[in-house]
Amino acid sequence: MAVNFPNSPSNGDSFTSSGILFTYNSTDGTWASNISGTNGITEIDQWRLTADLTSDADPVSSNLSRVDDASFSKLGTGMSVNTGVWSFPSTGLWKVSMNVSCYFTVADLAIRCIIQISSDSGSNWDNTADFKCGETEYRSFGHGAGETFVNVTNVSTIKLRFSFTSISSGNQIIGESDRSVTYFSFMRLGDSQ
Repeated sequence: MAVNFPNSPSNGDSFTSSGILFTYNSTDGTWASNISGTNGITEIDQWRLTADLTSDADPVSSNLSRVDDASFSKLGTGMSVNTGVWSFPSTGLWKVSMNVSCYFTVADLAIRCIIQISSDSGSNWDNTADFKCGETEYRSFGHGAGETFVNVTNVSTIKLRFSFTSISSGNQIIGESDRSVTYFSFMRLGDSQ
């Protein structure tokens, strides 16, 4: 992309070319843009389940909170959630991960953990990651993890949700408000494809 910069600019002068804002710095005589690199990782966010789930949640719609540890800070706008349906803040290729901790008090094959994506504003859902957190013995802990990549081409129509099913009575997904035990991570890797 060839850019025709204005002649005789003053410090702080700016102009836009092809949607990119350029600002002039008279100290070193350069124009700086409002983008960096290849427009890659511009969003990182993480949320946690803040209380135990003892029954199916399809989708998980309560006891969700953005991680608030002193060592964490989201990058960019961050994700938003409304009644269990998540919205992406910007288009791009996103990596979505779910890490789940379970506790079993009765023998069970597994708790089903699902990441679902909708491309039609939530009318239909595709299971893009489907895994189990499980144990066959009671009074034990289990862990499961899954991830998916989402090509977000339209933030209005592409939605996300997490679900837990097949939770037998006495078993649970573990949630904690002060640390990430069951948590959800989001990273924008680059531009949409």
